[in-house]
Amino acid sequence: MEEKTVMDVLLLTNNQHKVNFIINAVKGLGIVVHTPKELGIKINAKEDGVTAVENAIIKARAGSKISRMPTFGWDMGMRIEKLPENLQPNLHIRRPFGEEELSDADMVEYWRSLIEKTCADGESLAHYFDGVALVFDGQIINSASFNEDPFVMTAKKKQAGIAKFNAFDQIRKTLDGKYFCELSDEENLQYDKSRAEHIRQFFQESLAIIKNLPQEQATGLDLVNGKLMQYIEKKIFPMYQQNDLGHNIVHIKEVIRRCFVLNQTFNLKLNEDMIFAMAAYHDLGKHLDHEHHHLIAGKLFFDDQNMKLFFNEQQMKIIREAIEDHRSSKADAPRSIYGKLISSADRNTSIEIVFIRSFFVAHERMPEENIETYLDYTIKRLSKKYSEENPENMFYEDDVYKKFLIEMRKLLKDPDKFKQEYCRINHIKSRNNKVREEEGRLDLVKTNIAPNVEKKSKCKRFGKLDNEHMKA
Repeated sequence: MEEKTVMDVLLLTNNQHKVNFIINAVKGLGIVVHTPKELGIKINAKEDGVTAVENAIIKARAGSKISRMPTFGWDMGMRIEKLPENLQPNLHIRRPFGEEELSDADMVEYWRSLIEKTCADGESLAHYFDGVALVFDGQIINSASFNEDPFVMTAKKKQAGIAKFNAFDQIRKTLDGKYFCELSDEENLQYDKSRAEHIRQFFQESLAIIKNLPQEQATGLDLVNGKLMQYIEKKIFPMYQQNDLGHNIVHIKEVIRRCFVLNQTFNLKLNEDMIFAMAAYHDLGKHLDHEHHHLIAGKLFFDDQNMKLFFNEQQMKIIREAIEDHRSSKADAPRSIYGKLISSADRNTSIEIVFIRSFFVAHERMPEENIETYLDYTIKRLSKKYSEENPENMFYEDDVYKKFLIEMRKLLKDPDKFKQEYCRINHIKSRNNKVREEEGRLDLVKTNIAPNVEKKSKCKRFGKLDNEHMKA
């Protein structure tokens, strides 16, 4: 029976042995692998990351931007046990002298001769460390790192051998002394079983993430300045680890996604860099002062000197004001269209999200409250927030939000059902427990979930994400 295609993925290599390795690793998952040569495209990306994962993300972003399809980025570094730290290859296996990239032959000879000069017995244990990333529409769906099994690097080159999968296979041996260039394809795949398992697990996790992403289409994320996005992901996103779990990076990335959805739905034609920045900064400082976090976040953005590399003074002012104006409880209307957008994007659009986030917040603010009492409080609070008479601020009310509002109002009119659903969604075991005694949905807190959704590819033959698999 022909395997059902769940997702087409661009693999950034034309090396058939590597392609076959990935195909075998993901067999049975419904993933179809394509190469740049197959698509008739060329991809060049400056790999200037400081980790293998960062380089994998850089490469995957470049591939996704050109191909308009999910792209798998893969970068590797190496550690040679007997070499001193200043001579370690790390991420510079092919560029030991800086920017100049060595050919396969020159690269192999450089490390062979270094081992010969440095290692007394002419060989050393070594291992690869890998970074992998799956990117679609400019954003990270998933990323991971892992170490591979050890092998032996030797100064004695196997002249008769042919390097197929790896350029080093003529100076790389298994732990039992067999050169990799002497291994059959089947033996190579067997030796790389651990690596294959890591790759397979990575794609299984990626498919699970995609399955739980919202169905709305969001375009424009791939137009965001790459350096701005990279800075925010490295320096700003980690700061959300300090917030409660209801306002962590999962929420931030959902707000980013919704900003781009609404910008597209209502044809606002706003600056993509400004949208991304204001959404990325909007809840900073929540852990410092809940009531004034919008002001703290606005100041943190405005005081970030790196933002002046991307925005002029007027843009900085607009973004700061938009961040300050994003709260739904704010009495006055936001001062700009950007403020209206971030305020609207910050509104929940799923009952499940409301329940999960609110229980995380309860852990921070009401840990000693009895669950039954807390549920009564929550019904009262949400009935006011989503009332027909005085609803929360929503300046761009799309069909997704309208549907959510109808469902939430209906549920709030049935307190018993509301409580049952709340406990079911949050896996609450007993209403007699205190809030702190129930952990909530920690299983859903994945910091690598990105604001990506299913999008039709401009490349008609490829780039699909199967609709059935995308359903949550």
